[in-house]
Amino acid sequence: MAVSVAGCAVAVSGEEPLDVLPLDTAAAPNASTDFVDEDVPFDAPPAKDPVLERPSRLPDRIQAQVRSDGKPPKAAKTRKKKRRGLVGPGIVDIPAGCFLMGSPDGVGSDNEHPRHEVCLSAFRMDRLPVLQSEFEAATGTSPWTLCNGATCSSPDPDLPAWYVTWNEADSFCRAKGGRLPTEAEFEYAARAGDSGIYLWGDTLSKACDHANFADLTLLKMLPGWSAFPCSDGHALIAAAGGRKPNKWGLHDMAGNVWQWTADWYAADWYSKSPARDPKGPQDGTGRVMRGGSWLNGPTGGRVAYRDGFRPDERYSGAIGFRCVHPAAVR
Repeated sequence: MAVSVAGCAVAVSGEEPLDVLPLDTAAAPNASTDFVDEDVPFDAPPAKDPVLERPSRLPDRIQAQVRSDGKPPKAAKTRKKKRRGLVGPGIVDIPAGCFLMGSPDGVGSDNEHPRHEVCLSAFRMDRLPVLQSEFEAATGTSPWTLCNGATCSSPDPDLPAWYVTWNEADSFCRAKGGRLPTEAEFEYAARAGDSGIYLWGDTLSKACDHANFADLTLLKMLPGWSAFPCSDGHALIAAAGGRKPNKWGLHDMAGNVWQWTADWYAADWYSKSPARDPKGPQDGTGRVMRGGSWLNGPTGGRVAYRDGFRPDERYSGAIGFRCVHPAAVR
């Protein structure tokens, strides 16, 4: 059952100027939520292909205008403030290793099976999702201001950049000398050596200490929603870096905003995936998003939960991203 919601580091080299990046800058209607990424009172498994029949509303990419004076594009007026009590952006070393990807038998949906061993090379990952302040400074755009409705958060430099398309996220990371994480890298980094149902373990009550998921605060806005039995004071998106990190020092690897990964989505990918540094299917109609958002409750909050969305559309649910970078040379 799906409910439609209204309204909506680093060895850096060869950076491409962000003011000439192909960005999806056109406003678009809020994408419909016919894929099951939300925890409504009666959870349903994700569709085999959640985006197959969703018409594209945006051209694949829109070329940003190049300024004749060579200066970066003018940023939107998002207020500036110090990140008091919040962890700042940074980059975390992620060691090489192997883990069991997906859900064990009897847990989760078909697209999370079979559980299989994956081994990954070392890499580095952003400590936080890319912030609105970072995205604006680099691109001069603020896609989150295109969202309309009660579920759309006001601009704030401490919030994750959201309402961004996959194309925008991919362009941003590449211009910074990095890339989007693969789906396997994201789950591996989120688990940080653990194998629990949630990134903090198997209990529901600790959710608010680690992630901004649907909770008792959200129930005041959406009565009857599927929620965790705790309250963090945030009904919608919250500032990044204000909750406990996982064991590898990564913050917000679950909740707040979904996060784009590099991979195309396929419901049956786990039965075909290589065991070493998998990069996802060769093609598809949607890109994998991971981590869940402020709209997700106990089902979508699981580390293994996965879904997909068209790379050229925006979703007010909401989707952000973080980048990965080459492992440091020792």
